[in-house]
Amino acid sequence: RQSMSPSSDFPISARQSPYRSAGFAATYDRLAVAHQFAGPGRDLVMMLDISASCRVLDVGAGTGAATIPAVEAVGSAGFVVALDPSLEMLAVLHTKCTAGVVAGEVPGLPFADSAFDAVLTNFVLSHTRDYALALADMVRVLRPNGQLGVTAWAPGGSVASQVWRSIATKFVSEEMLAQGFRDLLPWDEWFSDPTHLQQALAEAELQNIQIAQRAYRISISASDFLAMKEASVEGRLLLESLSWGERNQLKRQMIDSFLRRFKDRIEYTREVHFALGTKSAP
Repeated sequence: RQSMSPSSDFPISARQSPYRSAGFAATYDRLAVAHQFAGPGRDLVMMLDISASCRVLDVGAGTGAATIPAVEAVGSAGFVVALDPSLEMLAVLHTKCTAGVVAGEVPGLPFADSAFDAVLTNFVLSHTRDYALALADMVRVLRPNGQLGVTAWAPGGSVASQVWRSIATKFVSEEMLAQGFRDLLPWDEWFSDPTHLQQALAEAELQNIQIAQRAYRISISASDFLAMKEASVEGRLLLESLSWGERNQLKRQMIDSFLRRFKDRIEYTREVHFALGTKSAP
């Protein structure tokens, strides 16, 4: 594991979390959750076999991609807690379901040992500064014989993302954009290898570890794809580094290029790794 330090090439605001913005939260929920995160979130809940009356914690819940199916699974007899550091994300989630919402981070979960029957985290481990400490804290609040489940993106991107990046790197260097992304998601590339997921769960002393992979077909309009990319970590980093004039020039080039290349519809496949483990009984 390599240590990561923030890049000095981006302004300090770009190196802070982009998720603490009401505008970002709304766009993220409308586009990223609907097209990219909701499917894996539902499947993660199903793989954990969460049943009625379970106590469930969703770590890094965002606007509820996995929280909402967990609430449906536990019914009125159970309860789900959605934890996220972004009040803006939690505010959106609160309008959509009955889960309890808690502002917080991992490590540092504000819950007692063995408080939950299941803990899940949907595309969150890559954001943590020390995934081992984060997993240890999640295992701590999990009851013995309870399950923990995580998701991570498999490697590979779409043609549309490649086109977006080729235009973006006309305005900032490839190295600068990549470093800024690594600052905010230091383990994204590392967890794209499923053997690393298995290793991380084994290091957290989880048992009966299962690794699975599923592919998701995404169909989105060109305008929505560009809006989703603009609100992504990379998009936010890019815009933070440009002047207003450069931003307008960038947007014009993006729109022109995407309309020529893709017309109105973009379709691509994203693959997702799932990893599940069980906390051993004392």
